[in-house]
Amino acid sequence: MFQVLRLPHKWAAGLLAGLGCFHAHVALAQGPAPASPPVYLLAIEPGTLPTAAPAGASLPPSLPAGSGAPAGEVILSLPAGAPAPGAACGGQCPAPESPWAKVPSLSPQPLPGAFLVPPSGAGYYSAVDCLYGKCRETAPPTPYRTLFGSFYDNDFRYLDKGQDPVDCFDYLKRIRIGSTDCPWNHPWELSIGGEERIRYMNEEGGASGRLGDPNAGRGLRDDRYTLLRSRVYGDLWYKDFFRVYLEYIDAESFDRNLPPLAIDVGRSQFQNAFIDLKLMEINDRPVYARAGRQEMTYGSQRMVSPLDWANTRRTFDGAKVFYRSEQFDVDAFWTRPVLTTPVDFETDHVRQFAGAFATYRPNKDQAFDAYYFYLENDAPVAFGAAPGGRAGYDVNTVGGRWVGKHKASDLLPGLQGSDLNGQLLWEVEGAYQFGDYTSRLISAGMTTAGLGYAFTELPMQPQFWAYFDYASGSPNSTGTFSTYNQLFPFGHYYLGFADIVGRENIHDWNCQLSFYPTKWITCLAQYHVFRLDEARDALYTKTSGYVTERRDPTGRAGTDVGQELDLLANFQLDRHNSVLVGFSKFFSGEFIKATGPAVNPELFYVQYSFRW
Repeated sequence: MFQVLRLPHKWAAGLLAGLGCFHAHVALAQGPAPASPPVYLLAIEPGTLPTAAPAGASLPPSLPAGSGAPAGEVILSLPAGAPAPGAACGGQCPAPESPWAKVPSLSPQPLPGAFLVPPSGAGYYSAVDCLYGKCRETAPPTPYRTLFGSFYDNDFRYLDKGQDPVDCFDYLKRIRIGSTDCPWNHPWELSIGGEERIRYMNEEGGASGRLGDPNAGRGLRDDRYTLLRSRVYGDLWYKDFFRVYLEYIDAESFDRNLPPLAIDVGRSQFQNAFIDLKLMEINDRPVYARAGRQEMTYGSQRMVSPLDWANTRRTFDGAKVFYRSEQFDVDAFWTRPVLTTPVDFETDHVRQFAGAFATYRPNKDQAFDAYYFYLENDAPVAFGAAPGGRAGYDVNTVGGRWVGKHKASDLLPGLQGSDLNGQLLWEVEGAYQFGDYTSRLISAGMTTAGLGYAFTELPMQPQFWAYFDYASGSPNSTGTFSTYNQLFPFGHYYLGFADIVGRENIHDWNCQLSFYPTKWITCLAQYHVFRLDEARDALYTKTSGYVTERRDPTGRAGTDVGQELDLLANFQLDRHNSVLVGFSKFFSGEFIKATGPAVNPELFYVQYSFRW
């Protein structure tokens, strides 16, 4: 038995898309030509998937011959007793959500340390918007997660919500392959994208990790060169069950006076090459297993980061199991780091890195992280080995983090409607390490605490952060080893863009000011004051694994490392193109002057990137 419903014409397309358990026959309505757009007759048979016959097809047998529809209406036959579409929502039910809407399964992008509150409201969000006078009511979608993420986490799902493609590159995203009957009958989905990035670098006096070179003060460590990086990825899904992700990278360096750093050159390599397999569902969200070469990004990235500033990005070989949801994420993994060489990316067989990371978001503006990392290194240590001890070390790291923002007027109602109203910003992170360093026990730690404020109601939306960063050092070469191990960090973002100081044996009092002259220009300034934690320990680089830059084992050089000023501006030309300009100046303290050439390194750079 069927019941006949008379529905306005404008609902027909939504019904055809939404009723995935029926078969639809379509015919032109009988009756005089309407003034409104053509109308259709729909007869729905249970138990089959939807198809649409061409307009003008004969009426299906479920409708008796001659039972024409008045012009401007649609006849829909449903099984007897079935609820009328739209009955529960005033006749305005949208088409049901595509089953692809949660593929890939992504959580909100993590807030980094010293994060910026992005501009909002009506305005020009790119130089092209400004040029063409396109004032947007709200910020456009931002699908790329590059500085604090990986391309495999790019989020183009907004294309599924009926928005027309913005440009030709949108047609390379979320390509459905297979039957056209209903969304899950497109069993395959493919996305293709990538990046071209070029950066000019002018280094003087030992910037970018060359401060420890004895020639740094005689102009022999100055360098002017160009870095070029190309990345291309393909992301193929079979429904939400199976995924293959491949990403190619080629990193080159040109016109150098000095040998390139290890992170500058890597020719024609696989940066990512992994498969995902859905294992089960918990609370309607999937649990996946991943195996292969993969970048890893966790929390603030002070511990684990792809290190996007490097011309080659950091990656690992191994496996992990992970769960994602709006409020809760959890990962467990075992990997080996990948060594970057000019001709190959080789698995590091002397180190293994494993751990677990969990994030809880009570709301969209706060997050709590908890983590455990294990790093084993069988290679001989550079110094400080105990006589008769093993060659390397085992480090266990246990830590947590709380980061968030809150509307100031909720805390101080008097700010409501004031130009001084804005967002209160905060971050606290701490970690403790234990294990063994040769035959010495490890007991080390780090902590960071920051407080900020974003004046979101003032012109140019100025924002300010004040931070203290601490990582412990060892007071002597015997007994307990207390130097913190920075693991695989994004030190460039947190400890000065000149890349002189690593998160080991260091204190850093720093502040940050940022503002938006217009919504498509970001200006930022940082100032750092660096001190050693222990005078008899070393100044370490930002390279993983206790790599020293300068050291005075007597401690007479003191702890005053120096100060650093960083200035940068980012120009968002359009959705794909941006230009970054930066300058960093390091002012050496007494420790630097007493342990080698008394230099004041400088770095100037201009970077253009195109993401597609």
